[in-house]
Amino acid sequence: MVVVAAAVSARPAIAVAPGCDSNHPTFIGGRIYGYPDERSLNALIGFDLLDSSNRKVDLNGLPCAAGGSCPSGYSAVEHINPTLPPEGSTDTTLDRTWGRCASSRITNGFFEIYPKNESGVTTKTRYGAAAHYFQPIVAGTAYDILLRLPVTFEAAGGNTGMANGYITYQGHRVPPENITRVRAFTLARGPECGVEGFSASADELAYSASLDATYYRIAYLAGGRCGADSQRYELHFDCSNFCGQAKKTIKRQVDISRGSRLRVDIPF
Repeated sequence: MVVVAAAVSARPAIAVAPGCDSNHPTFIGGRIYGYPDERSLNALIGFDLLDSSNRKVDLNGLPCAAGGSCPSGYSAVEHINPTLPPEGSTDTTLDRTWGRCASSRITNGFFEIYPKNESGVTTKTRYGAAAHYFQPIVAGTAYDILLRLPVTFEAAGGNTGMANGYITYQGHRVPPENITRVRAFTLARGPECGVEGFSASADELAYSASLDATYYRIAYLAGGRCGADSQRYELHFDCSNFCGQAKKTIKRQVDISRGSRLRVDIPF
């Protein structure tokens, strides 16, 4: 009797991106510069990387919540040209690329980009911040993701605008220390045409000098992209340990265009 062994199909090997290794076969990176001036930047990039279970993981694919190495709340960070001033440089021989080799477990990427000064402090004297969210990641691929920071309307007539207004609780001002989050998240998708804007915090948050209210300002948000006149953002405001409960969140959607100054009041 002849016994024929059943064929076992081997799992195809994962390709390895140039410069990476089999434990970190994917290159997640690309180019970075100012827009539209194309200057070299002093910028910090925060990576948030997810696996197929939507867990945030580090570059090794280990969950951040279970012992992964996740600096400053991100999966990874990279600082480009840290000795440049926040205005950047016209020298195009400086570093204009970013990226890391990463685990095959990573399936999605979110990136936030901050203009920095020589001391590592976020400084928006010429550029606003930016982001790129919901980037699919396929194991073994060498990515070339274009990240750019927007030249501000205030500094050089660039394409940014702002939202500002007054925060109150039951008609009265809120201590600024109890406003624990003021952020702007873009609802745009894709870096191919224009800049996906972002702000991690208010550019101004203080008691009003004339009203029983707390004034906030979120400035330097990238305006319209891909031929549109404006870019849509979702603003997030958290009031903690003051507004009638441990934490209360209010969200507002706004459309930001070049040079706009939208007033959006937030009554908790």
